Amino acid sequence: MKSINILSGKSVFIKIVVFPYFFAFLLLCCCIGIINNSMIIQKIIFSIIVFTFIFPYLIWLIMINKFIRIIHKNNNEGKYIISMIYCIIYILFAPFIFQTYQGSDLIITLLVFHFLAMISSLYVIFHIAKKICTIEYKREVKISDCIGTFVLLSLYPVGVFHIQKRLNKINPKNK
Repeated sequence: MKSINILSGKSVFIKIVVFPYFFAFLLLCCCIGIINNSMIIQKIIFSIIVFTFIFPYLIWLIMINKFIRIIHKNNNEGKYIISMIYCIIYILFAPFIFQTYQGSDLIITLLVFHFLAMISSLYVIFHIAKKICTIEYKREVKISDCIGTFVLLSLYPVGVFHIQKRLNKINPKNK
């Protein structure tokens, strides 16, 4: 009898990366459908989510990148900066998308902009994870070397504590 490894490459990626973003999008669509008549409630819910979760997370990622740039002098930042700017612009202008489009046009528009935001945020997280691992291992790393760091960075509330410990170990001022 052959045993199947549940944590094989593709299934881990789908379970850890794709599902949370997909369910976040579905939750967003459901909220739009449920409270479509009340724009005030939509704005309040969106503001609470953005200011309590998303902005602190993006600021933390920006600070990690600044810290890593001080230690690691590699200036390959073009795609990272564009991706981070797109994530911030998406968050700031999403309420205007809600006001401009209605019904099925809103879902299609959100699908396009949200998909691009997902790709951008995944690239930002992967960029930072790869840089952290490059500094820790003192060599160029492969994707398999930094997948754990990527997962920890993706799991914001839990990963903060583990990643921050590793960053404190990397910090030359602590040595």
